[in-house]
Amino acid sequence: ALDPQRGEQLVAYTTNPSAKTADIQDYFRCEGFSELWVPKRINVMENLPLMGTGKVNYVALEEMAAADGK
Repeated sequence: ALDPQRGEQLVAYTTNPSAKTADIQDYFRCEGFSELWVPKRINVMENLPLMGTGKVNYVALEEMAAADGK
């Protein structure tokens, strides 16, 4: 998603209603991953958009993130 003041930011889409940014941040810290990869926002959805093959439709998710950032 594009933040007008900060530029691009990571957004996570999940079906897990208990997903929290703080939990991801703690996990990344423990595993030695950069906190730059922690999503700024988590959007919980009932269902992720899927392609006909049943795989996640990442293009649709990218379009949703772009629309949310406007």
